[in-house]
Formats: sequence, C-alpha cells, structure tokens
Amino acid sequence: GVSYLHRPLPPPRISAYTQLTRDGRRRWLTGVDENRLYINSFSGGPIYQVGINGGEMVQVPVAVPGILPMGADVLPDGSSLLVTSNEEGKPARTLWNVRIPDGTYRRLGYALDATFSPDRSTVLYSTPEGDIRVVRSDGTGGHKLGSAGGIANWPFWSPDGRVIRFSRGGRLWEISPNGSSLHELLPGWHGADIICCGQWTPDGSCTYSLSVSPRFGLLMSGADRFGKRAPSLSNWPPGQSNGIRRTPAGTARKSSLMVPPCVASSPASTQRPKPSNRSWEASPQRLSRSPTMASSWPMSPTRTATFGGPTSGSKPLQLTDPPMKASLPRWSPDGSQILFGDSSSGRNVMFAVPSEGGTPKRVLPDDNGEQTDPNWSPDGKKIVFCRGGGFSDSKSVLGILDISSHQVKQVPGSDGTFSPRWSPDGRFIAALTANGERALRVFDVSTQRWLELPVVEGVDFPAFSKDSGYIYFESNPEEGNPEVVRILRIPVKGGAAELVADLKDWRFTGRPGTWMGLDPDDAPLMMRDAGSKDIYALTLEEK
Repeated sequence: GVSYLHRPLPPPRISAYTQLTRDGRRRWLTGVDENRLYINSFSGGPIYQVGINGGEMVQVPVAVPGILPMGADVLPDGSSLLVTSNEEGKPARTLWNVRIPDGTYRRLGYALDATFSPDRSTVLYSTPEGDIRVVRSDGTGGHKLGSAGGIANWPFWSPDGRVIRFSRGGRLWEISPNGSSLHELLPGWHGADIICCGQWTPDGSCTYSLSVSPRFGLLMSGADRFGKRAPSLSNWPPGQSNGIRRTPAGTARKSSLMVPPCVASSPASTQRPKPSNRSWEASPQRLSRSPTMASSWPMSPTRTATFGGPTSGSKPLQLTDPPMKASLPRWSPDGSQILFGDSSSGRNVMFAVPSEGGTPKRVLPDDNGEQTDPNWSPDGKKIVFCRGGGFSDSKSVLGILDISSHQVKQVPGSDGTFSPRWSPDGRFIAALTANGERALRVFDVSTQRWLELPVVEGVDFPAFSKDSGYIYFESNPEEGNPEVVRILRIPVKGGAAELVADLKDWRFTGRPGTWMGLDPDDAPLMMRDAGSKDIYALTLEEK
C-alpha cells in the first residue's frame, strides 16, 4: 500500500486538438483570457487576437511609446495586457500595463519578459542584467526580488503564489517570491535538450513545458511539486513551438493548452542569392569556411554539431552529443580543429573539438566567466572572443587568447562590444556595440585603434569578405521587423553601406531566430522557414 502511494502518476494524455489559425505564419502566443488568444508576430510588429475557438485574427489597438510593441501576458478577464516596446536610448524594452479596451497605459520598468501575479496586483519581470523584479500594476513599489543567475525568460507564477519558475539556458529554474531557494528543476534529466515556457495545471500540482528533443515537442509533466510525477514527454508531434498558455477555465483533471506553432512540412532550408538577379536558391545548411571542407551546423532539435566532408560531398560526421548545446562553429585555419560555444551549463563557454572526431575540450577550463563568439586569428595562434553576456550585456569586453601561453589580453577600447570577427588578412577585428544600437566597429590590430565607420544600427552576424575588403552583415534596426531587414556590406576602410539583398517578407527561422553567413564565394547564406506553422488548442486529461 505504501509503495503504491509513492508511485509516480501517469502523464496527462492529449485527448483532442483543434487548429486555431490557418495562415502558416510563425507566431508567439503571449496570453489567453476567457475568450481570446493574444498573439505576437515572430519578427515583431502588431499584436493580434483571435477567438479561443479560432476565427479571424484582429489587431489589438495598442498605442504605447516606442516601436515594435509585443505582448507579454494578459489578465484572465482580458482587462489588462502587459506590453513591451523599443524606446530609443533605453537600456532594454520598456514594460507597460495597458488597459483594454480604452488603451490607457502605465510604465512599469525595463524588461525582457513579464507576467502578472496570481492575485493580479503585481507584475513580475526579468531584466537584461539577470535580475527578477516585481512592481505594482500601477507602476509603484518596484524592487528587486532576486537574481536569476543569468538571463531569465518566460517567468510563470504558481496559482497559490508560493513558487516562481522561469527558463534559463534551456532549462527550467525555480525561485521563491522572497528571492531565496534558487535552483534548477530536473537537474541531470536529459529527456529533452531544451525546456522552456512552462504553465501550471489549474490546481498548481505540476507544470507543462515545451521541450526540444529528437522526438517530441511537449514536456507534459515536468517537476511535480509533490514529487509524485516523473518527467515524461507527450505524444504531441515535434516542432519549433514558441510559447505555451493554459486557458483560465479548467479542472484538476481536464484543461486546455494553447501551443504555437507546429511544423507541418519541411521546417527550414538554407539559401543563397543568385548573382544574376538577387533571387535565392537552396544551399547546404550553416556553412563555415575551411581550407578544404565545409562545416554544417544545422539547428536540429538535438542541437548537435556536424560537419561535411570534402566540399564534393560526403556523409556528415557528428562531433558533439546532448546535453551539449553547440553554436557558432569556427574552423581552425589548418582545418584540424573546430571552435564553438556551448551553453548547456546555463552560460556560454568555449570548446574545441578535432575536426575528424574526438572529445570536445574546454578552451579556458579555469575561467568561470561567459565566453561567447570565439573566432580564430588567420594564423591559428590566437582566439578573439567576447567576455560577458553578449548583445544584452553593456559590460562585455573583447579578449584575445594566446594559445601557446594561455594568456588573455583585453582588446583596448572594447568595452561594451561583442560578436568579434577576425579578418582573413589578420589586420582587423570587427565587433558590435552592446548598448542596444548594435552598431558596427572595426579595430585595427597593428595600430591598436578603432576605425571610424558610418553609423549603421541594428547590425547582426558580421562577416568579412575573403579579401578582407568588406564586412557583410544583416541590418535589422527595428529588432526583427521584416519590412526593414536587409543584407548590407560596407568597405572596411570607409564608405557608404551597399545593399546586397532585401529581406522583406523573409520567413526567418533558426535559433535565436535568424542567422547569416558567407559561402566561400562571398555569397550570403540565410536560414529560411519553409514550413507551415499554426496555433493549436490541446485538450489534456489526467487519469
């Protein structure tokens, strides 16, 4: 009898599902009230609403200061909507509490993500500095609750208000409302490579979360607060789902989840522009230059590193395994090593692995700080990288590691920069500013001075041309607005930026949502969403 009482409960079952949207566009589900779903466009832009049983999508009239408003949460009765927007010169997106339907609003702070408290009186939000803060719904009484230990996204409060959970580094974490007891949920459990975006059951007994794994897209019963439910994955099809929300109505045994979006066809392809007319053609995924080979790093559900053989084509070789979360690979100049970043620990660190296969090893095993965007020098004797959290960390600096001496020196004047790239001729290092503008800067290695370039804001993924004369980059001044995203190039020694390709109506995909690189002929490579994605309502039943 006693052993039976301690047996893990079976996972909830998906008894039915209903398709709610039918335009195939990638969306971000921001909230659900008693009658409606609130939806963000993946690349920013208007906030939409649609009936809880489907129907026509209607734009929500939100007129807060700034650009690219995006919803974060909604009260169950639909009376208030949390919205963030970009305001020029601000340290992060501004958080607003917007009354519906009159549209009046109050400024609450600067946030990455936010949610209402169960009693509706306060708002919990995370900051780019890794803090978790609370503020009253009227904007008063704001204070720091605690530190998340890193970038926290998708916070969600238990129905009884006793526990706060959030996503950090692809895992679920928990903290008490008084800022104590920070810990990871399901430590050491590798049934899914990435877990995020949780929601509580109506009775608060356990949570549902989205997962990314080789087989499944929904983690049904992770982290039972009473220890009676083992982690288990659902029978929901795999896909790149963004967000999960539970309807306000529901019982302890039956409830509905809204899940967007699910891939109904081939999810992505990598494409390059045809030289003749700037249209796009298919290409192998995620190429990174090598003297004799082309490496491939597809953003597959397992997040593993792979690389192709000779460019004539051969079977890819897998170089890393879960739980490692590899990103941004870089071939060594002699082709013997591949440098990459790993974020499986919740922070980014540098690794290197032999290109013919072997055990990945930490490049700086005694360094406990963040190390992002590592890049080789052309002679393979040094590595330039970013110390800090990258684009959201104004305290980031660039470091250069001398491989033979294991000494790291800071690049002069690199405070507040990230995303370094070393030119093929070794003369320059390109980087981006981390102050929200993401402007391009170029460091002259010989003179140890920064060059003056025309100001181009919203730069992503800089890449030197093979002759080191140009820097190609994705220009995204409005944080993903598809109407303004372009690929440009600019002369290293000065001059106006030139248009290479217009990305209007481009369907972005990948993690963290977009990527650009160059093939060996300086043709840009982009990830394009070739799938069909829509929002579904899942009916869950517990036995």
